[in-house]
This record gives sequence, structure tokens and C-alpha cells, in this order.
Amino acid sequence: MVGPVRPERFLCSRSVPLQTRGRSPTGCRRLGRGGTVKAPGSLSRNVWLRLVVAVVITAGMTALIAAKVDVGAMGGYLAAARPGWLAAAALLVPVISLLRGIRLAIVVRRPPTPPLLAISVLHNFIASVAPMRSGELALPLLLRRLGIDTWHSAGLLLALRGYDLLAVLFFGGVATAWLGPMIPALDPLVPAAVALAIGATLAALLLPRVVAALHRLVASFAERPWMARLDRPLCGILSGVDRRRGLWVLYLVSLLTFAVNFTFFHWCAIALGADQHPMVTMFCGCAAVLAFVLPINGLASFGPIQGAWTATAVLAGVPAELAFATSVLMHALFLAASGGLALISLVLLPRPEQSGPGGP
Repeated sequence: MVGPVRPERFLCSRSVPLQTRGRSPTGCRRLGRGGTVKAPGSLSRNVWLRLVVAVVITAGMTALIAAKVDVGAMGGYLAAARPGWLAAAALLVPVISLLRGIRLAIVVRRPPTPPLLAISVLHNFIASVAPMRSGELALPLLLRRLGIDTWHSAGLLLALRGYDLLAVLFFGGVATAWLGPMIPALDPLVPAAVALAIGATLAALLLPRVVAALHRLVASFAERPWMARLDRPLCGILSGVDRRRGLWVLYLVSLLTFAVNFTFFHWCAIALGADQHPMVTMFCGCAAVLAFVLPINGLASFGPIQGAWTATAVLAGVPAELAFATSVLMHALFLAASGGLALISLVLLPRPEQSGPGGP
């Protein structure tokens, strides 16, 4: 789709030591608009504000859903969970983590070694538990251990999340088109759902062209420092998705990752006695994932995920109590299993490399 990336054409390829990238000549990190570092008190207030908002969101969503379901019946579903299906679902979490690690290896163009997989596991776990999506910032910090500068890492993160979104839109379009004839409320959306699934695939393959055009536009204003900083994430995106074969591999691995993820959701539902079509699980899972990526998540991402899953499951004919119990179970089980993997990953983290010019 896009020719080979030529680093010498990019603003971010200039030889700048890792310690000084994104800093002023005096060494201050450029966090503010004027290139000055924010005061510690301001950062602390932002952290506390995010935490307070997360608590409010979690409490509000929990109270809203609890008011509409029979909590006793929900507890009965959870108490009757089948251990065999729970164990099988838990075993899928390492598979999901491995696939996400392979995706990270694709965009950084390195083998999926244990240290790189450990970085992926830790990043995804922190992103799942930190409030208001603030855990996404962990990836640039962790990739610094491999000598990849922060701005470049931000571009790689944008590329990964972009393909996450496109994969979810593809599966959401497929599930909506499949369920349309069975659910009257979805029937008018079938043509749009088919177009969405096709459009997501085309967008996945055309994304580098769009980013490359944006890069050329930004490069034309290279004399402006803030435009130079904007160009570094664009370079990160291009470096991860600039090859035709790499595009297909990245998109297919993204689809496979979410396919296994939806299988995990479905097995959790079966563990509670649900008898729903896999497409219903895929439909609800897409809604839950889209709610998860919005920067409105509560503590440990609890709240919007449960609301989105329960609302779409009820639309598909699943009892509200069973739907809410399933969302709580799959969320808790996934966090528990990925938390265990994160603890193991701490041992495998690479030591910080001696900084020098260049990224990956």
C-alpha cells in the first residue's frame, strides 16, 4: 500500500539522543504547551481528579444496573457457575496475551521475545485497571527499555489501537448483519452493517496512505517545533504498517485476537448456563469493547463495560440478570488471569538499554 519507509525523510529520524527527545535544551521535559514541565502539584491534582471521576462512574453504573436487575438472581447465576468452563475460559487469557504480544512485535519489527511479550502483557494489564484509560501511557514508558523514544512509541500505540478499532468494527458489522433477521430492532441496520465490515477492512489497508499524506503535510511545516513533535507519532505509525504483507498480517492477527477474546466471553456465558448464539456474544462483546476504549472507564474499567454488555444482551433476548452476571464474571476472570501474567512478566522485563540515536 505504501512504499518502504525512508527514515531520512522523517523529522523524527534526526539524530537526537533518547534522553533529550521531547525536552528543551535545558533538559526539561516538554509537557506543557509552552515546552515547560508541569508542576508536581498539577500532576497530582490530575491523578486525583481521574480517580474521583472513575469512582463516580463505577458507582453510578453499578447503581443504575442494580436498580434494573434482580441482584439475588444474578448472585444465583454466579454461584452456579460451572468450574470446567471457567477453567477453559481462563486458559484463553494467555493465548490472547500472546497474540497481543505478537502484534506489538510486528509494529516494532522485532522478534516476539519474552521481554517484548512481557512489555505487552504489562501494558495491557495496566491499561485495563488504570482509570480513564490513563494506563495507555505505560507502553511508551516500557518501550523506552528497548531504546524506543516516547514520541515514536506513541505512534506505535496509535497504530495498534487503530487496528483494534477496525477489527471490532468488522466483527460488529458481521454480528449485526447476522442477527438482523432475528432481531427486529437490528434488521434496518443490516445494509449499514455489511458496509461497515467491508469499510473496516478497506480502512485497515488504506491507513498507511492516509498517515503518509498527513506526514507529508506536517513535514511541509517542519520549521515549526510543535509540528516537528507531531510528526514523530506519524513516523511511529508508518514504521509499523508500511509494508503490504505487514498490513495483512497485522490486520489478521488483530482479527484473530478478538476472535479468541469473543470465545473467552462466550465460554464465560456458557459457564453461567447461557444458551445464546455465538453471534450474540460477538455482538455484545463488540459493544463492551467499544465502551472499554472510551476514556470514561471507572475503577478497573468496571462500569461502562457492564452497561454496554447488559444493554445489548437484553436487546438480543438474554435475561438481564444473566447478562449482568456474565459481564461481571468475564471481567473479573480476565483481570485475575491477566494480573497473574503481569506478575510473571515483571521478572521478564528487559533492562533499560543505553540510550542513543534512533528508534527501532
